[in-house]
Amino acid sequence: QELNFSFTNDEFEMLNRVLDVAIAASVSEHQRQRTNATSDEELQHIGALAHELRNSLSAAVMAFTVIKRGVVGTSGQTSDTLDRSLRRMGDLLDRALAEVRLRKDAVPIMEPLRVAEVLDEIAAITYPDTEARRQSLEIEVDPDLEIATDRQFLTSAVSNLVQNGLKYTPNGGHIRVRARGLDDRFVIEVEDQCGGLSASTANGLFVPFVRGTTRSPGTGLGLSIVARAIKTLGGNVHARNLPGKGCIFTIELPRVPTATAAA
Repeated sequence: QELNFSFTNDEFEMLNRVLDVAIAASVSEHQRQRTNATSDEELQHIGALAHELRNSLSAAVMAFTVIKRGVVGTSGQTSDTLDRSLRRMGDLLDRALAEVRLRKDAVPIMEPLRVAEVLDEIAAITYPDTEARRQSLEIEVDPDLEIATDRQFLTSAVSNLVQNGLKYTPNGGHIRVRARGLDDRFVIEVEDQCGGLSASTANGLFVPFVRGTTRSPGTGLGLSIVARAIKTLGGNVHARNLPGKGCIFTIELPRVPTATAAA
């Protein structure tokens, strides 16, 4: 209209056909690139997981070989190395199983749990790491506190937060875990001494494959698993930054399972 130009119906139909083909090609290409990007991320995750498992297995095999030859006893540093390596492999496999379960069905199996037992189990698993790094893991929880939830999802979520705190807290630092029940919800806090979060790190904390630093090995899935597991249980998780000191991760779950989580 602006150019005072006209075209025929045939030309208009051809234009529409060209646009349809171009749009379809663009959508197909966009989907292909998204699929390839997701596959690349999953391959990187599998590679990182395999790499960490191989490292832990190699350390365990070497330690066991030395102990088997009778060169050292079963109560020294070599035995501790074997213990840490086996526990590390168990932790990696637990995370992988939680990831698979969250992707496959994500249907929680609710059962009454004593929170202190779950936290004690996590403390026992992480003890070799805390001892090696001269860190302290302090747990504050009422021994009679109970909640109805999925054991694997809750254990995986809290364990990932504790492991994350241990990884980024300097040697000799402290990690604190506090659990309490309120009127309508149940709260677990994991406080570390990571030194605080930068703005860029805080924005991507719960995004899969995003890691706070490349100085420590990892798959970048720990906090993503936490977020999905807690969401599946009908709760939420968030982080509060303590600039120059650390951060506090807070898990909130309903005291009574929601209809979605209990389904």
